[in-house]
Amino acid sequence: MCDFSIKCTHITRPLLAVTALPRKGRASPCVRSVILRFHQYPLKNHRYLMRKHLSHHVFQFIPQWCGWRNTKRWRSWQMERNLFIGEGFEGAGVNLAHINVLAGPRNGPAGQAFATALATPSLGHAPFVVIVQPGIPAKPLTLYVNKAQIESTTHANATWGASQAGIAKAVAESLESGILPAAAENDWVVVTANWVNAQADDLDSVFDNNYRACKQALIAAMEGLPHKDAVFMAARQVSNPFYTPKTN
Repeated sequence: MCDFSIKCTHITRPLLAVTALPRKGRASPCVRSVILRFHQYPLKNHRYLMRKHLSHHVFQFIPQWCGWRNTKRWRSWQMERNLFIGEGFEGAGVNLAHINVLAGPRNGPAGQAFATALATPSLGHAPFVVIVQPGIPAKPLTLYVNKAQIESTTHANATWGASQAGIAKAVAESLESGILPAAAENDWVVVTANWVNAQADDLDSVFDNNYRACKQALIAAMEGLPHKDAVFMAARQVSNPFYTPKTN
């Protein structure tokens, strides 16, 4: 495979292999033949083909050429690429919980979202690191972002107290039970965007609903739920707690 496979052995991350080659080499017959052999793409425009498709195929095949496709290093690197997104909804009335989560490596989009949100508070919205107990943050480190502005002492207690506690418990248990990978302990972050109604009147219900909603959101994020068939079925009768169309 000419000098392409030789160059690959010196690349620590597969996607960098193509950019490491000179421009002429990126569209060389060697590289084109690799793509064509595996995927039988038409030869109408080689430069377009390389630009549009090569990054995906290099990601898929270079580890095989370099002999480390099935190694722990490869699996770890593949996991680093992912941003996991989930949603959870639990409860009813003023004590319900609606939570959106982002989870992923610190050096990826989740880490960037974590740092940006923490460093840019606004009036009524001050993201903070979730704690299990004072001085003991949840692991992986989790950022709490409140969707509703704090309007009263009771609302503050529901948000910073009951809701935070429910989320801390859900995140810690998710790491302990394997919902989140072991590497997430120190290499990942979680960002949660949480709705707590300003009229919430039962802190225990707020805690329970936030715990269940966060757990549900993390499971959904890591398992890719819901699947499209469930979404298509639900869309035939779309609704939410604030509105249900008359012509479903």
